[in-house]
Amino acid sequence: MPKIVNQLKPETEPLVRQLLLLPPELRGQALKIIQERHPAEAEELAGYFANNKGGVDEMLGYEHWLKKLGAHTFTREFAPIQRRFWEWNWGALMKIRRGQPLEKREKVGFLPWPRMTGKSSNVEWACICEGALLRGGYVIFYSGKQAQAEEHVTAIRDRIESEKVAEIYPWLGKPKVGAHGNKFGWGKEFLMTSGGWAIRPVGADVAIRGGKTLNLRPTLIVIDDLDELGESPAVVEHKEGILTRAVLPMGDINTRVLVPQNPIHQNSVVNRMLTGASMALAIRTVFGEIQEDGSLSNKPIQAVKGLVYEIRQSNDGPYAEITQGESLWPGISVEDWESTLNLVSPPAFNSEFQHDMTIAQEEKMLPEYDDRLLRLHVVTWSQFEAKYGQRRIPGEWNCDVGLDLGFTTGHKSAWSFLTKVPEGLPLSGSIFRYRARSFTAMALDDQVLAIHGALWPNEQLQREFMSHEKLGERITLNQKHGWHFQPCDSGKESGVSQWRHYLRSDRSQPHPFHRDEKTIDGRWKLGRPAYFDIVSDEQFIAPIDDFGMKRHRDSAFNWRKVPPKLTEKGLTVEQPAKVNDDEVDSTRSIFAASGFGPLQKSMTPEERLQSMVPEAYRPQQMAERQVHPNQAAMTSEIAMMLAKKALGGGGKPTITDEFGNVRA
Repeated sequence: MPKIVNQLKPETEPLVRQLLLLPPELRGQALKIIQERHPAEAEELAGYFANNKGGVDEMLGYEHWLKKLGAHTFTREFAPIQRRFWEWNWGALMKIRRGQPLEKREKVGFLPWPRMTGKSSNVEWACICEGALLRGGYVIFYSGKQAQAEEHVTAIRDRIESEKVAEIYPWLGKPKVGAHGNKFGWGKEFLMTSGGWAIRPVGADVAIRGGKTLNLRPTLIVIDDLDELGESPAVVEHKEGILTRAVLPMGDINTRVLVPQNPIHQNSVVNRMLTGASMALAIRTVFGEIQEDGSLSNKPIQAVKGLVYEIRQSNDGPYAEITQGESLWPGISVEDWESTLNLVSPPAFNSEFQHDMTIAQEEKMLPEYDDRLLRLHVVTWSQFEAKYGQRRIPGEWNCDVGLDLGFTTGHKSAWSFLTKVPEGLPLSGSIFRYRARSFTAMALDDQVLAIHGALWPNEQLQREFMSHEKLGERITLNQKHGWHFQPCDSGKESGVSQWRHYLRSDRSQPHPFHRDEKTIDGRWKLGRPAYFDIVSDEQFIAPIDDFGMKRHRDSAFNWRKVPPKLTEKGLTVEQPAKVNDDEVDSTRSIFAASGFGPLQKSMTPEERLQSMVPEAYRPQQMAERQVHPNQAAMTSEIAMMLAKKALGGGGKPTITDEFGNVRA
């Protein structure tokens, strides 16, 4: 009887591949030659196929294997990105089977594909593939709700049964009565095969710590259906916390993770990981849009590339017709996508199939604030230093402090420091939030010590604002610690309009810090906002603490309006949500109290006069260009005379009417 062999030795595999390439009628003769010339390999080969009926199919590659075992699932040609995923997944499993270590990017894979493109089907078969090829393993299927996770486990069980996988891989069959299947089951709550391969559903609504079963750590964790539309930031934070603190730690350094879910909305757990707002699963392979050079990007793949549709009219009413675009998925034509477009409506199609997350964007208090897509409002200290010559706010700039106090885990203390660029300097009038501090359940005196330790020498703190409700704390700060806090407007939306005024991007000008380019309409893609958060260089993309303004940035991005409710008088009440709003309240207090942020330092008459002289005509610049002293003196004198004239006769005030027109 041939010995039991689970895999072939490396030196035997080439012989098998050559054998499989031959026409069926020549294989018998080739087998005889192998037996004569390579008896040891022939015995190993016989033992391998006797104990692994799927060996021949495995040798023919993942596409043949999937279409044979999953004939009911894989009925269309594979899309290019699906091939890339299966090459990656199949290759990783083969390396594990050979006992070879995986590279870091072979352990985590994201599949941000649109609906109807087989995300879940491919990953469910990836789970079955693990059990078949490795003869064991333990899978955790993590979803937003327990019922959703159980649906996936049920689907995997049904695939094993309907496709008769156990006929080829008997260790994936249903356990017999009396085996461990009696204890663990063959159902949606827990699925364990006769060979010991198991899969367990876990929902974010019931997830618990620990995940070892039969003293095994998970070999594969699948994250699917985790996010939903309309979730509050608190719900997202809860799900992400369970994922990072309870689910992912179930595994070890060898556990693989698959995420077959599109981003859903801008603040979803999956989108936070894809954009780097969350550092969970930071080292991964994203099977996103394929670039021209063949590389993969983090950008989700759309259903139709270059989609353009028009609304037509018929006797039955309006409908959408795709006039331009290319389907990126074999077996799904543009006409098929057009049918789906009219089935679900254009807004839903743009959201679920084209990954336009602005469609599902919730009502935000600061919709202009962008710290994770184009990052319009975030700059690094290196960028600030390149423009202003120092890695701190200059001592002559006016600065304000905003404070929102809280002493519990649910209500934190937040300090925000803002400054405004003085007149005559680049980006004059723009506001920078340059320091942000958050404290959880820390005494006021300890907070003050921490803040004092962070202040720079000669830092010009002109004004300090905080909520009018904290009278006792305000007295302590002012009388015992030398601050001068004053109460701000208590309105829930006070200062929001002014803040949004600075956040607005003027696309007639390029972005002053980031690379920008003109669009087809002649406007700049990013544009020039007048508000910026300054963060440490290494936390520009993924903030982790106060030096990256993590909580302040998250709070501004996620600050939402409470859905309006009908009152007894038939009116609707709209107000900001009181969840994780400490950081925005500390910043908003400055706008609420001062109107438009810190006071802008004005130029002296001499500085104003000098600013009117073109830079090329100033003495220092002419000296650098080696202009003759006599010519430089005459040029400078004429330039100064013209500057005085432009200012109105050497400093005479210009009188204007209420509309800004100069009076005679």
